[in-house]
Amino acid sequence: RMDSEIVMKTLYNKHYYDMTNWESIHIEALVMERLTSSPRIADIYGHCGFSIMSEFLPFELEEDSTWNDGMIQMNELNDDVNNEFSINEKLIISLSMAEAIADLHGFQDGVIVNNDIQLGQFLFTEDYKLKLNDFNRAEIMLFDEKLGKYCPYKNGVGDGNLRAPEEYKDEPLDEKIDIWSLGTNIYTLLTGLYVYF
Repeated sequence: RMDSEIVMKTLYNKHYYDMTNWESIHIEALVMERLTSSPRIADIYGHCGFSIMSEFLPFELEEDSTWNDGMIQMNELNDDVNNEFSINEKLIISLSMAEAIADLHGFQDGVIVNNDIQLGQFLFTEDYKLKLNDFNRAEIMLFDEKLGKYCPYKNGVGDGNLRAPEEYKDEPLDEKIDIWSLGTNIYTLLTGLYVYF
């Protein structure tokens, strides 16, 4: 639509303008372009160098999912749910998150791993449709014709709270790491708390 708002996503000022970061942005643009047909992936309108022009998604899921930054001490845990989503909304959001990841993993030209699933990557459109955004860590898995299967890859030792155990151990990785992260995000959506505190 000609009256749609857009956003210009560019390299964060703490990062260097080097080939590693250029490649990350290039991968993100490639993934968004290849998945244009998915209603669950953010739309891209253009890409040049260190910038991507994409649709404006005004609402972030993470902002509404946690209370008090989602961190709480063990002795403060109780049965209170720390967000305002209804059970039906949580179910619909969880399903939408899973479907977006399924679009990546089931892509017709091969498996794409997001490699960084977190609530902040899921954004709502103005009419509250959930879309997955941010693919700068994505891994397009290579296929071994001789063995007839996808080749695992490595990222080095992972950091962050939502990583799968094999990422912390620097073991070979595949699309299953996104499923682990999806589970931790659904936990946060259900409880309003992060899995790790």
